[in-house]
Amino acid sequence: MQFNDDPEMPRYGHVNDQFMFRMKQPSYLAFQGGFLYVCPLLPESAQEFVVDEEGNMLEKNIPHADMFIWPQMFSETKYGVTVYEETSSYQLMINRQCEFLPDTNLSEAEREALSDIFQKHKDEIQELLDAASDLWGDDLR
Repeated sequence: MQFNDDPEMPRYGHVNDQFMFRMKQPSYLAFQGGFLYVCPLLPESAQEFVVDEEGNMLEKNIPHADMFIWPQMFSETKYGVTVYEETSSYQLMINRQCEFLPDTNLSEAEREALSDIFQKHKDEIQELLDAASDLWGDDLR
């Protein structure tokens, strides 16, 4: 992976023909704070903001999903997915078997809505897991 010496957040990056990968190491003498990231290759205009006729700023996305992976030293690795639909985005947690982990603080209706979004994008999310596993190894899964 190629090092990007960004003073705000130094990290490593790699791009193949389908995905972009990033990795941030934990801070010195820390076991937390690092992450792995994978997303499909998208044009620069994958996300933009537009203003509606009432002056409200709206998100306009190319539908896709991306994933953050937080390896843990003393517990299970955590997986966070953001699903971007044309005018909204949703964040959800999954496990290494690509199963939706609903947030217990949400209402039943919110959990069902997120579960439906997860099911709609499950194949795409599985591709992200597979790509991460191909680059970083099966220990992530």
